[in-house]
Amino acid sequence: MNARTTTFVVLCAAFFFLAGRAVAEEVVLDAEVDKARISADAIFSYKLTISSSLSRIPKPKFPDFSGFKVLSRTNTSQITIAQGKTRTTLAYIFVLAPTAAGVFTISPAELKIGDKTYSSAELKIEVEPSKLKPGNIPEPHPEIPADDSLQPEVTL
Repeated sequence: MNARTTTFVVLCAAFFFLAGRAVAEEVVLDAEVDKARISADAIFSYKLTISSSLSRIPKPKFPDFSGFKVLSRTNTSQITIAQGKTRTTLAYIFVLAPTAAGVFTISPAELKIGDKTYSSAELKIEVEPSKLKPGNIPEPHPEIPADDSLQPEVTL
C-alpha cells in the first residue's frame, strides 16, 4: 500500500468515526405551546421536549415565564431501544396562566452538554383581555372539587 492509499484510508476511517460520533451525540430541543393566542382568564401549556442518544441528559435551563404564573409542572421520560441504538426523550410540561393582557415572549430554553449549548425556539403568546365580566365567572362544577380533597390516601 502506498502513502497516498494509506492517507486516504486513514482519512475515510476518521470521517466515519467522527460522523458516527456526531450522530450519536445528536440533541434536539423543542419547545411548543398548545395555544399562541389566549384570553387573560385562560390557561395554556408549554412543553419542552429533549431527545438525545445520550443516556444521561442534564437538567435544562428553563425559560423565564415573565407575564405568566406557573400553575403546575410535570415531567416524563422515555427510553427507546431500536436496532441496538438507545434514544432518551424527556418532556417538561408547564401549565401557565397569564398575569395580564398583552404580547409576551417566552425566551428559549437552554441545555448545556460539554462545551456545546442547545437552544429551543423563542415563542410569542398573545393574551387578549378577559371576555368574562366580574359577575359572570362560572362556579366550579359540583362534581369536580376546587381543592385536592379527592386525592387518594396512601397508607404504608
